[in-house]
Amino acid sequence: CCQARVYFKEIFYVLHKNRDLTPYYLQILNKKFLLFSSFFQKEEKKPENQNKKIFRVNINTCDTTELKQIPGIGGFRAKKIIERREKLGGFYAVEQLYTIYSLDSLMVEAIREYIIIDTNQIKKININTATFKEINNHPLISYEQTKNIVEYRKIVGEIKDVEELRTNHIVNPDDFEILQFYIKTFD
Repeated sequence: CCQARVYFKEIFYVLHKNRDLTPYYLQILNKKFLLFSSFFQKEEKKPENQNKKIFRVNINTCDTTELKQIPGIGGFRAKKIIERREKLGGFYAVEQLYTIYSLDSLMVEAIREYIIIDTNQIKKININTATFKEINNHPLISYEQTKNIVEYRKIVGEIKDVEELRTNHIVNPDDFEILQFYIKTFD
């Protein structure tokens, strides 16, 4: 304990006299602090809930009651999450929650550990049978993309695999990375 105090006293003296070397000494100080930190730490009690299992919900199948069990999610936020899920057909990534009113990045990061995403639960649009309007109603599919998909479908008759849209440049690769979660070619 005394050795650590002497060492830190010397470091602070050097920092005070040589301000231009401060960044270098701060790096050293940080490394040494980690080394000596065991001298200063008191034995901490583990929180009671550390051994408890974290309640996790599948965001693509849960209801508002389940969502409200997540810390920080009340009735309003739960309703907004469900509304967005219904519009999209489901979520493929936690980051999609950023688009929901009242869920900022801090809140999304705080609830991340409580969320499970099963992309198999996403409701997909069959691009071989859906009408122009049904495809275009999806919030992530633009009018231009819908037009390209329907025109391509008219040319080939039946789209065998969604991958055709990317390989035949019907949808650009970046957009395809998102759309592939929301479209299918068979029931």
